[in-house]
Amino acid sequence: MGTSSLRVITLISILISMPLTAAADSNSIRRTQTGSLNIAVIDQHAQSNDVQLNQFGRRNIATITQNGQINRADLFQAGPTNDASILQDGESNAARLRQRGGDSFGEVLQTGRINRSIIVQSGAENYLTTYQNGGVSVLMIDQLSKPRGMFKR
Repeated sequence: MGTSSLRVITLISILISMPLTAAADSNSIRRTQTGSLNIAVIDQHAQSNDVQLNQFGRRNIATITQNGQINRADLFQAGPTNDASILQDGESNAARLRQRGGDSFGEVLQTGRINRSIIVQSGAENYLTTYQNGGVSVLMIDQLSKPRGMFKR
């Protein structure tokens, strides 16, 4: 009886800390959040979509929306105050975004079919927006800044 109560409390805690919407069958979401004040919003509106989300640090924000089917999104954030967004509106797209450092913004937009993105942001104060439209395109970006950013304030 004590174990059942614990499971219900844990489930409520997860739902409050991370809003999820899965409007179809065969979708999967795997997430790890450590640190404080990390926010993750994941919406899946078709079938056979997959999300892997890892947030380490504090005040990171992640938004992943999958409107098409058979899409894969892999988002990794380590450090303080990173902001990342992945939108997949098509079929069989894959996006991998890594943010290591702090104060960075990354956005990946994929429409169409069979697009691939691999993006790494290292250091601080990086800014990146990508857009893939159509089909069968590959994008690989490694964005590196100095530990305190490229521009001193």
